[in-house]
This record gives sequence, structure tokens and C-alpha cells, in this order.
Amino acid sequence: MDKSIFNLIPLHPQCRCIALPVIGDEERKDVVLPMRGETPFTGDLDYISKIGGTADTAEIKKQFKEKYNISFVTGLQKSNLQSIQRAHLVGEAIGDEMLTAFPSLAEKMSKKATRTRLKGLNLTEKLRPSDEQCYAMYSPRKKHITTFRPAYGREDDRLFWGQWTVGSGFKSTIRHEYAHHIHETLLTPKQKKKWLEIYTTTPKSTLEKISRYGSTNELELFAESLSAYTSPKYTSSTVKLPEPILQFITDLVGERKP
Repeated sequence: MDKSIFNLIPLHPQCRCIALPVIGDEERKDVVLPMRGETPFTGDLDYISKIGGTADTAEIKKQFKEKYNISFVTGLQKSNLQSIQRAHLVGEAIGDEMLTAFPSLAEKMSKKATRTRLKGLNLTEKLRPSDEQCYAMYSPRKKHITTFRPAYGREDDRLFWGQWTVGSGFKSTIRHEYAHHIHETLLTPKQKKKWLEIYTTTPKSTLEKISRYGSTNELELFAESLSAYTSPKYTSSTVKLPEPILQFITDLVGERKP
């Protein structure tokens, strides 16, 4: 194996970069690269109708602003059903699985609505060559989440404890990125200091039982932990977040709504 390939991967804070083989245009026309536990992302009206959703882009933007406190939604196109389906998946991740399932979190975010407002959600059609398996990114400076292609369908959101990331697909990544937003906008300086202390005093071997990515720094640990805790599969999981991480997350977002 040519070890020089590792020199091609840029290493930077919160790095998600990976090296992948290049597939020619003719070969990859119909290539689908679903990640763990996923079904192909079709972008059809049957799915949207099944969840009782709307294909009206103006209504979707209105709902995102009123229900999820997201100022602007871009990349949402009437002619592109994939972008509409992706919007509904974001709504499920942030709305259903985080804010609705955890009323205490929703109340705290609402009380600081101006500070905790997500200023932008970009449902882009871009595929970043260096992030082919990257679903989304959060910008703390802009308070903005951008989703990327390829995007796939509703995955069963299994938890992969101890792997590179604990989540299995698109919605888990959205919860992960929204968790970054929660850390940035909701946590007080005292809470951030406490979380850093938890990260620095917890053995790396314990952190890696959540995910190896989460063990890289305190920001990714918070995002991975909260993404796992708010997963619909967490309650039935035989593995739980270790203490004192679990106590911190529970104190922050409360118990899951029955």
C-alpha cells in the first residue's frame, strides 16, 4: 500500500476529511453509497405524504421559522423533491427527536430564542469532493447548518457504540450538528467549563466507548453524546452514556417525553 496517500488528508480542527477512491463519471451514474443502516434516498411524494408532510416550500420555510427557530432556509426547491424530503428529515431530527421529545430542552431554547436562533439552514445540492461521506456541517461563527449530498432515505438510526461515529446516518448527523449549535448558544460559560473538565478527566478509553470521533475533543464529545442520547433508539439500547457524561446531558435536556 502506498502510504503517501495519508499525506493527502488535511488535518484541521473538527476534521471530517477522508480519502476515497475516484470513480469515473460513466461508472458512477447510478452508484448509490448508503451508509450504515440506510435505505436509498429517493425523493418521492409517497414518502412526504406518508409522514403527513407538505411539498409546499413556502410552508416548510414558515414551519422551520416558527417551530424550530430557524431564520432562513436555502437550497429548498419546488422542482427538487430530494431537497423537500431532506427538509422533512431535518425537521424530524431537530423538531421531533430533540425539541418535541425533550420539552425541557425546548423550553430552555425558547427562553433564549434570540440567542439560540439557528440563523441558516442550507439544503444544498453540492457534493464536496473532500467530504463525500459528510452529511452536514455547523458553522459556529455564522450559526448555520449546511447539508451536503449524497443524501439518503430514512435510516433506522441504529447506535454504533465505540465506532468512529455513534450515529448511523443523516438524521443522527443533523442531531450532531444541532448539538454543536446548542453547545455554542445555550450553554453558559460555567457549563462549558464543567463540560471541558468532564472531557479532560474522563479516561480516553471511556470516551471511545461512545465514539472515537467523540474522543478527539470536548466539542465533538458533546455533539456525539447528545446525538446518541436524543436518538429514538437510545431508550432500548443496552449501552448507555457513561457517568458523569450522562448526568450532565440529562441535567441539560431533561428526560425524554413519555
